[in-house]
Amino acid sequence: MKKWFGVLLLVFSFSYGQNDTINPLGVVSAEKMNIVYRGIANRIAIAVSNCKSFTATAPGLTKVSEGHYYLSPGSGLEVAVILTITLYDDSVIIEKHTFRIKNIPNPIAKINGRNCSNCIVNVHRSEFEDATVTVDVGVEFDLNFDVRQFSVKIPKEESIVVLGNSFEKIYKKLSTLKTGTQITISEVKFGANLEGCIKNAIPIVIEVVDDEIPFYETKEFIKDSLQNIRNQRNLELKEKRKK
Repeated sequence: MKKWFGVLLLVFSFSYGQNDTINPLGVVSAEKMNIVYRGIANRIAIAVSNCKSFTATAPGLTKVSEGHYYLSPGSGLEVAVILTITLYDDSVIIEKHTFRIKNIPNPIAKINGRNCSNCIVNVHRSEFEDATVTVDVGVEFDLNFDVRQFSVKIPKEESIVVLGNSFEKIYKKLSTLKTGTQITISEVKFGANLEGCIKNAIPIVIEVVDDEIPFYETKEFIKDSLQNIRNQRNLELKEKRKK
């Protein structure tokens, strides 16, 4: 199944009389920054106006339909799309449009949108109930990165394989973990089939922390409240003694 990423290449050629200067103009979509990715079929749209015909050639370029192509770059840092344009006066113009080739960024697994390389994500115990695991590559691809499976490693226990992208089936177990317990989410499987082109997602190292509670339920608040009550009682006793 071909995987594709959209890049827009628009070429406009303007034809004048035989004695006039012909000034073709090549425009590449700025949104994609002239980049194609190795290992996938990058979707390319090519259009040339005011010409008799044109052909587009490049290593790994395949025509899908009129104006629509796939560009699957190989090795190297750049790939050039060569346009051979025949104008109405049968003169020929050749244009070169160069794309930078990049590898697909390594994915990073995230819990509720949080993670980074070499860090620990604090997760409140009750947060696991609605938490989801996602994959982020930092670039918008026309690919399916929906998480289908992941593994959870709890200290001194066997890894648990979880189907889907939520913790619903193991929430009760996670909700009983002691504060400070560190667990690891790894072996994240997702929809895009990019074996050989992309590494495994960077795991998530999680430290379980106590659930946040309102200040009025904290020990500090209760302690201060009790002290205020004692102080008030002492004042009332002093007032009575004066009388």
